[in-house]
Amino acid sequence: ESLIEEDSEAMLLLNLMYAPRRSRLHKVAKCLSRIENMSHMIAWTKMNHPAVSRALQSAGIPGGGDPWQQWGCPPISLVELPRLKLSFTERMDHSGEIRMYSIDHNDLFISNKRSEMITCMLAGIPHSLLLCNMRGEEHLLVPAVSPTRPKVTSMPFSTFLVLDRSDEKWAEELSSKYFMYPIHVSTSFLLTKGLSSALYLMLLRFLHRNYGEVFRMADSIATDHALSSEDLVIFNAFNYANDDWHPDAHACRLKISLCMLDSGEEFPWDLTNEAARHILKLGRVSSNCRLSSEEELQLLESKCIVLDESHEDYDPKLHDLYYCTIVNNRLHALRSLLGAENTEGLDHLEVSCCSPPRSVSTNWPYYQDNTMLGEKYASMIEVKQEQGEASWEAVLAGFDG
Repeated sequence: ESLIEEDSEAMLLLNLMYAPRRSRLHKVAKCLSRIENMSHMIAWTKMNHPAVSRALQSAGIPGGGDPWQQWGCPPISLVELPRLKLSFTERMDHSGEIRMYSIDHNDLFISNKRSEMITCMLAGIPHSLLLCNMRGEEHLLVPAVSPTRPKVTSMPFSTFLVLDRSDEKWAEELSSKYFMYPIHVSTSFLLTKGLSSALYLMLLRFLHRNYGEVFRMADSIATDHALSSEDLVIFNAFNYANDDWHPDAHACRLKISLCMLDSGEEFPWDLTNEAARHILKLGRVSSNCRLSSEEELQLLESKCIVLDESHEDYDPKLHDLYYCTIVNNRLHALRSLLGAENTEGLDHLEVSCCSPPRSVSTNWPYYQDNTMLGEKYASMIEVKQEQGEASWEAVLAGFDG
């Protein structure tokens, strides 16, 4: 008691791990565990609070039992999340309801009230907190942690995310520990502030296979400047979704490439292979993920596309001449289509095309394979005379192979 009187700002550390179920402290810990590991949460209560003082005094009485069961959950004066540089405090609003307010964003408090539209909009962002103010304005707080989508053999189209909060390289490069996304008044989409937040949200949408939203957001990351180290780390993380060969996924990668073409950055995928796969699956691309003919032509005419072996970026280990030929023929088709003055009522169009070179390892189709008839080419010999030492009888008699 004397210690409490001497220091009015003395704080008592609360144990979040063993908070009683259905207690306010347990609910706070469960809610904040969506954005941070419990090992990196620190909860405090002020020791000069009357409820805390009574509980501490009763704790010294023999046989007094658990003081918190008798006096209830202590007030939560402060919850610190050091890695995210976030803090929350318990405060009563104008209606008398106790809420967890953000100290960094003074007018925002944690809200668990979600409409059906907001629930649908937050799909694929499990590590998020919904914040609201008294005016009804809503924001989404999303920690900037490294997301990966593990391969699940039994669920090939899984959208399950694993959040790697221990990725030191990721944490060092990102100066922003979290992103704040204002929710539009229509509660139908999130607003982004800056290139980093847009890239990170689009990455989460891509990993959740929400291709229509990725395609729509691609224009928000268009830039003609080199990316910062923070932006580049997030942009390179798109290779986590390179195992996704859905037709719409190829279209989204091409759209992102088109928007980032003037930045000079290297893409986290091979643009030629992506273009070829997109062309092969063009008939199955959704209507909300389709590139216009002008956009596709602009992309195929870029220097990043490898059309043949003479290209400076051609790599025989990476590029297939069949894919290169498909892209080249599509390029000629788009040029002819867009170059025609009037295509209305046009029943045919002349397009110059090429075919991939045939393999020169054999003289096909003049090659005759008789192995199915029992011939063994390794033991075949040439008979030069009908009689004599070189006749087939003499050779056969002396042949031991």
